[in-house]
Amino acid sequence: MAKYFAFLRAINVGGRTVRMERLQEEFAALSFSSVETFIASGNVIFETRVTNEKLLGEKIQRQLKQALGFEV
Repeated sequence: MAKYFAFLRAINVGGRTVRMERLQEEFAALSFSSVETFIASGNVIFETRVTNEKLLGEKIQRQLKQALGFEV
């Protein structure tokens, strides 16, 4: 499995508070494994078998917009 780092914007700024546990749950819902977050900035490390980075970005954006109600 490949390890990826996601550096999300608009997390815990401008009144958009997201608990890191919630963020981990949303990444796990995408079937990513070994999901970890660092500080409350939206930095996420995860593993997946998917290797298409564009597809990964699109999947993450869709999942988070649906779950959180705003784009990241």
